[in-house]
Amino acid sequence: MRDPATGAATHVMQGADFNAHGDPESGFCDGCHWGSGFTLIQPLKHDDHQEQATASGASTNAYNSNISVGYWNVSAATTAQNLSYTEQAVAFALKGIANARSDSFPTLYLSAGYVEQEDDWWASQLRRRRNLSFVPVAPTLCALEQQFRHKLSGAVAFNDDCSLPFALTLAGQRWLLPVSDAALATHACLRSLPLTQDLRGQFNKTRSGRASACE
Repeated sequence: MRDPATGAATHVMQGADFNAHGDPESGFCDGCHWGSGFTLIQPLKHDDHQEQATASGASTNAYNSNISVGYWNVSAATTAQNLSYTEQAVAFALKGIANARSDSFPTLYLSAGYVEQEDDWWASQLRRRRNLSFVPVAPTLCALEQQFRHKLSGAVAFNDDCSLPFALTLAGQRWLLPVSDAALATHACLRSLPLTQDLRGQFNKTRSGRASACE
């Protein structure tokens, strides 16, 4: 995303899909990538000192130092706690928030589970090429939340597919964890977060043929 006046890049927008195809017999996705995906909008950091140092030829590569990064295995947590996709979305939102609010370098790496071999391969490359070390975080949602709670401003509640994308957008904008009723009932650590936004019951889902919309 760019400033309309200057053209300078100001935010990065990340999209992802955590929902299955609506019809297992269908040869194409029944709107799931657009209707139930989520977007995290994160501000880009700008450092005038770093820009000046780069222009002068000085090295500003943060990778030259040994850096420790938290490592959370989504597959292990999903197996241990039978996490739903909305509970997994809590972890992915937390990753975006923690890394966006890091002062100098991302602090949390998730091995996503869907493409775990690829995630672990990239982790090995970061270890070998960039001197990163990964510190495992216990594979429970509350262990992850408690380690990075200081990065959060609270929680935003949602209760259906319509409110989930909006909850995740607010999560990225206001440093909130998106929490469903089921997640609140299961994870005590999420109930202890201040609930600063509540989207439950604010959207209605309508359907016309194969298309659905929220209003």
